[in-house]
Amino acid sequence: MALRKIYPEANFNLYDFFRLSITNILSDLWHAMREGMLLKNFVSIFWFRFMQFHGTRMGHRETSLVTPQLRETFYYARERRKKEEKDRAVEPIRYIEK
Repeated sequence: MALRKIYPEANFNLYDFFRLSITNILSDLWHAMREGMLLKNFVSIFWFRFMQFHGTRMGHRETSLVTPQLRETFYYARERRKKEEKDRAVEPIRYIEK
């Protein structure tokens, strides 16, 4: 959202999605192989890069403005309800003196 505000002519089309996905996946695979981590990270490399550039593409396709509800979600903390406290074997640390 911020990038589009700063640089409105920015574009990320389907060609960019495939080009950047493929080149980044190949680079990640190369580096993982050199570090002996290829088998451990093989699937996650594909998944991460796909989601990274899919999100970028979807963000560039979005034409709506930021709504007050979206801004509230991003920038303001929601009230959190306390979970039911369970019995603890140890007293919690009290940081405030009474």
